[in-house]
Amino acid sequence: MPSLKKYWFTYAISLLLVASAVLAWGIWQKTSLDKTSQTAVAEIIETAFRTDRYSQLVERALDAQINERPASELVRYVSALNRTLGSLEEISGVFGEAQVPLVNLSSTPTIANYEADLKFSAGPGILRITLHHIEGTWLMSRFLVESQ
Repeated sequence: MPSLKKYWFTYAISLLLVASAVLAWGIWQKTSLDKTSQTAVAEIIETAFRTDRYSQLVERALDAQINERPASELVRYVSALNRTLGSLEEISGVFGEAQVPLVNLSSTPTIANYEADLKFSAGPGILRITLHHIEGTWLMSRFLVESQ
């Protein structure tokens, strides 16, 4: 009888260790993907509003589409934003996160949604951006700026 109790105790401890390892892996993965997606958003903001290398934005397009339009139109969109809103003066905050499942068994891409409060020389604006993590790279499917 004592060996049966010892067996079940060992089995329960092993099960708890496996569950803890899966949970720790999920937390580590979420933290890692949040950091990389925030870095990607910062790089995109810098490229769009502080440089004139808009072709780099097109290279980050998911399925050659951004905002449900061909990615090539993004260059005109960002150029028009920069002419209309003026130079980017301040990034007040970037809010959002990657939606990471605890265990991703379906191999669906991780999606990150962010909003950035931006201050331009012509006034404030909000950037809404959606990123998809595919094969180690964050690709954009949405890049919209709302401003008066």
